[in-house]
Amino acid sequence: MSIHRLDFSSLVIEWTQDGELIKMSFKGDIDETFKGESIEIPAAPKYLINAHSLNNFNSCGIREWTLFINSLHKKGAISFEKCSVNFIDQVNMVPESLGEGNILSFYAPYYCASHGEIDILLEKRHIEEIKSRHEAPQIACEKCKQALEFDALEESFFLFLRTDEEDLSHAS
Repeated sequence: MSIHRLDFSSLVIEWTQDGELIKMSFKGDIDETFKGESIEIPAAPKYLINAHSLNNFNSCGIREWTLFINSLHKKGAISFEKCSVNFIDQVNMVPESLGEGNILSFYAPYYCASHGEIDILLEKRHIEEIKSRHEAPQIACEKCKQALEFDALEESFFLFLRTDEEDLSHAS
């Protein structure tokens, strides 16, 4: 299995194909140097995008990103994993940046009194808990075992998890 690599001035994309799945990793910033339409990714039934190292988005970059995600979706289903806090913030501001993809796991900001800011990976079981309880999961620091404090506004940070039905029920 060979690794393909694309370099933009502020972004590196690596991808591999494993049967019907193309795994992609994005590292850096999505800005005016990102030209999504110039990226030639083969058609596949499934794409898995690791967004752990996606940092900042600017207005030109988000436009290109949205065009890229929409063109990729025409080829196959998209899932996102290990999404950075910055990526989640972007999805909450511009939902189109997710396209029709779904998020499998993401990092959320927590704070430890002893160790400061910590981004914690939240996975499927956490996502289900957030959807049912409408609050951040309670997590202990791995180092000191103290309870961590969620370090964002829950309602706005978890906005991307709300379904259309939930949006309608909150609007009335």
